[in-house]
Amino acid sequence: MALPVIAGVCLGAALARYSNEAVLKAIWVVAATLMGSRLYFGQRGRQLGDEIPGNPFRALYGGFVGLISTLMSIGGGAFVTTMMVLYGRPIHNAVATSSGFGPLIAIPGTLGFIWVGWHASGLPPGSLGYVSVLRALLIVPTSVLAAPLGVRLAHGISRRKLELAFATFLMLVSLRFLLSLF
Repeated sequence: MALPVIAGVCLGAALARYSNEAVLKAIWVVAATLMGSRLYFGQRGRQLGDEIPGNPFRALYGGFVGLISTLMSIGGGAFVTTMMVLYGRPIHNAVATSSGFGPLIAIPGTLGFIWVGWHASGLPPGSLGYVSVLRALLIVPTSVLAAPLGVRLAHGISRRKLELAFATFLMLVSLRFLLSLF
């Protein structure tokens, strides 16, 4: 799914240039609510199959993951995790596998947002296009340092508690964006 993910990221960066804030927040609200609802209510005994389908499904889904993740400014793990769980993979395995998609989205996404925002006006000082260098310098090392803690926490709790925690996080972020639309 790597190349389709990267293609989706490139398309997402180009579309984000022309999207307004309300559209991007609405995408977040819908996607996070669907994923969170699935984790809250539909996990046990409901899955789409025992094996993840091959191509063209994987390629299309990879493109979707890259596109929607870029528009939401997330690493894509939520979508890969959801897909894997729907095809019978244990949540811990799905979370671990999906973490590998972060760099496939972050690196081309960052370059894409620099490129499409290069001549944008009204950006904060120290920005390269739509990327704030100062914020990136704060977020990247913090994320790298916190990742091992997240892994330990995830493996230290049950599957159902991890699903509920992730679903709660998604719903809270969704609610925050929903409220900001009004």
